[in-house]
Amino acid sequence: MSSFMGELAKKLADKWLTLLVLPGLLLLATAACAYLTRGKAWNDTTSVSTQLTGRAQTLTSHGNVAVALAATAVLLAAAAAGLTANAASWLITRLWLAERLNWLGKPLTWWRTQRWNAAQHSALGATPPPGQPPLSMRLLYWWNRRNPDDAQQRRNRICLAPPQRPTWIGDRVAATATRIDNQYGIDLSSTWPRLWPLLPETMRADITAARIAFDRTTVLAGWGLLYTLVGAWTGWWPALLAGLGTYTAAWYQARSTIASLSDLVETATDLYATTLAEALGIPTIDGHVHRHTGRLITARARKAT
Repeated sequence: MSSFMGELAKKLADKWLTLLVLPGLLLLATAACAYLTRGKAWNDTTSVSTQLTGRAQTLTSHGNVAVALAATAVLLAAAAAGLTANAASWLITRLWLAERLNWLGKPLTWWRTQRWNAAQHSALGATPPPGQPPLSMRLLYWWNRRNPDDAQQRRNRICLAPPQRPTWIGDRVAATATRIDNQYGIDLSSTWPRLWPLLPETMRADITAARIAFDRTTVLAGWGLLYTLVGAWTGWWPALLAGLGTYTAAWYQARSTIASLSDLVETATDLYATTLAEALGIPTIDGHVHRHTGRLITARARKAT
């Protein structure tokens, strides 16, 4: 038991060091450089080195206890920065998956809907609706007519179903539920907890890995937000540039990971909806789940609520 606890403590310490302390130390170093170069050239390494040397000498003159306390304070501050980045990732997840976003979400959702409708008209070979559409719609119709060959791909890049949310990531998740409901009559949010235990271990592992990958992108976005705040607070443009670049990279990675996760969820429903119906004792038609069967599955899952 003692060896097991020792190994567990080692793994926890390694994870704590990797996920919290090391990225936090890099953020603290960036903040220190930004603070020490305020009012000077952004790359004035001589001034930074001189100031750090003077403060280190002042610290060591107070003895080893002061040095140990200072090192402990730096480690705790780095860990606090890591915890802040993780907390920010929770807020970023809610932002990216938000259904409305209050006043800001309405124009974003409207614009995504207009783009999707114009691409849909072009993909179907339809003409613009009668009347005088807004200038934005006329421009979108003109653009789609200029690029008719990839209208379906352009529409699907916007969303795989009519947009409902202000962000691409949120709409990618919502589109999965919409497509499953349209195909099978199944409400994904109600039936997924019942379907999950029936999936094979390999598919559950793939879905879990995709979700973990998405969570990591939100943490990366949290670090990008912290670097952006440091740059904005100190006026040191390298930190601001690093923060914005990190957040942008995290956003594009999140798009890729959420697309993979959504595809896996949809695939799991395609392959194992029949298994779910059989497990619930609901008869299928020719071994397939049709909309009537899907509605019965949803009703069973919801339990009249």
